[in-house]
Amino acid sequence: MHLIIEDLPIKIKASASREHASSSNMWFSAFTCLSALIMAPGIFATSNILHSTLVRRFQHPVFPPTDNAPAFCNKLDCPVFTVVNKTEDYEERQYVASNWVTTNEQGVDYATASRVMFKKLYDYIDGTNVKHMKIKMTNPVLVQVEAGPGPACKSNFTQSFFVSTSMKDPPQPSDKTVFFSSFPSQKVFVRTFDGFATEPDWVKNAEALGKALGRDSRSFVQSSFFTAEYDSPFKVLNRHNEVWYIAM
Repeated sequence: MHLIIEDLPIKIKASASREHASSSNMWFSAFTCLSALIMAPGIFATSNILHSTLVRRFQHPVFPPTDNAPAFCNKLDCPVFTVVNKTEDYEERQYVASNWVTTNEQGVDYATASRVMFKKLYDYIDGTNVKHMKIKMTNPVLVQVEAGPGPACKSNFTQSFFVSTSMKDPPQPSDKTVFFSSFPSQKVFVRTFDGFATEPDWVKNAEALGKALGRDSRSFVQSSFFTAEYDSPFKVLNRHNEVWYIAM
């Protein structure tokens, strides 16, 4: 899903980790720098092609009902999608347009950035908004990871909470670093795995998904991937985690 922060051409959004941080942060940072090298070659486009516009206002798309959300949404509102195709390695989904509340962070450490962003977004739904309104949690917590260009390998992290379709007039954030964004209707490639996800798990599954898509000659955005988390840190069994690539 692509978004834009005013005139900053940051490609998309985010979702992010409510889970524990791992000690292998440096490995994760190295992977974000090298991800373009370890994926199957010849199937990627440059990140400039798919940069989209992140807006600070809603465009009020029409949404279908969300009563039939999948079980992994844990009875929370989720963005609506249809499964277009499924292989043993990944699922291809068509998402409808959706609205999100978003923030971003730059750094070398996924876990630290995720914690900072999650606190800002949680504060928003907990009442740090112009109406002091408490808002029900939704799923997933989505984080876009976009590797930085320099040798220090600073990466851009963008995290988002889905805005329920039942929220017709969501309150504006009080924190200026939190803003609304919109995702267009688009296809997403998704790989699912279970357990308590750590940085190496996200890396391993993003790499596996990229290789599977390359094997199948599927075109997708190479410059970033997404992590999607759905479960409370206190849920022990049957956990559901996803990594995403945006289809081209």
